[in-house]
Amino acid sequence: MAAVLLAGQRLPIAPGQSVLDTLLAAGIDIAHGCGVGVCARCLVRTDPSLAPESAQRPLRSALRTRGYLLACQCRPNADLPIELIDAQALQVSATVVEARKIAPDICRLRLEPDLPFAYQAGQFIHLGAPDGSARAYSLASLPERDRYLELHVERIPGGRVSGWLHDHVRAGDRVTFSGPCGEAVYSPGQEQTPILAVATGTGLAPLLAVARDALASGHRGLLHLYHGARSVAGLYGRGWLEELLRDHDTFAVHHCLSGSGVSGSGVETKAPGVDSEVEPARPDDTLGLRHGRALDLALVDHPDLRGWRVYLCGHPDMVRAGRKRAYLAGAAMADILGDPFLPT
Repeated sequence: MAAVLLAGQRLPIAPGQSVLDTLLAAGIDIAHGCGVGVCARCLVRTDPSLAPESAQRPLRSALRTRGYLLACQCRPNADLPIELIDAQALQVSATVVEARKIAPDICRLRLEPDLPFAYQAGQFIHLGAPDGSARAYSLASLPERDRYLELHVERIPGGRVSGWLHDHVRAGDRVTFSGPCGEAVYSPGQEQTPILAVATGTGLAPLLAVARDALASGHRGLLHLYHGARSVAGLYGRGWLEELLRDHDTFAVHHCLSGSGVSGSGVETKAPGVDSEVEPARPDDTLGLRHGRALDLALVDHPDLRGWRVYLCGHPDMVRAGRKRAYLAGAAMADILGDPFLPT
């Protein structure tokens, strides 16, 4: 039986258990959160030559080469020596330069890190709150084109971090974060490969970044982006998407409404407090709406995904279902990329 080797202790790993499970069962005090490899709070370190690839996949290359891994995703077949790490050493400090509401339950945060911060469009960071909790938020910005890091934060009922960000964080405040993480990024050298991108809610943020990155890099293949929400208010970012549509004839956007959210006249009234400069309420906004779930509509439109690259970001159920259905539609598993958005 494989074991975790920590500070002179040998902790056997029970069948089906992860390194994180083993540490917690032994009473080891280790930070942890989601348990599915998204929050990245359970980082530990080992000899880089011993780190299982599957436990390092979401991490940036600089951490992988130094032997960092996610304890919740690590199920080694042999004894694995590890050391616990000081999470504070991996924190980045930043100033909030903008905190602005762009939809009734969505705010846009722009952050200016104290030091240069390297990332790829479509990756995510883990933003810390004063109570010690941290949550993953995807970046909507481009590293080479945007001065600030941009996050789109949806208010989750009862969510400690999202509630704090909506109600208390203002321009000029200081925050800390770690990262970046995630592999749902645009791959140079695949300019002709058609792309299918499916987002729900603020899953639009990373896919907006991926689309901008692809098009700015000269992507020539088709790029279809499906954005789904339960109400028209949730279909934010239409101005940004329309700008891309005007400039790129290979780009197509599908606004998908899965719930009721349109008034009797077919137009939703803009909620008070929403930034009209970012999200103007225009009658013609609803004319392009399609009714149904974004994933369902995407696969109806594209039943054969052989040779396509597929991006999935949003609700965990959609991402899980999307991986399976895209594979069954012919997409190679290596070409199906995505990040689930856990309620926070």
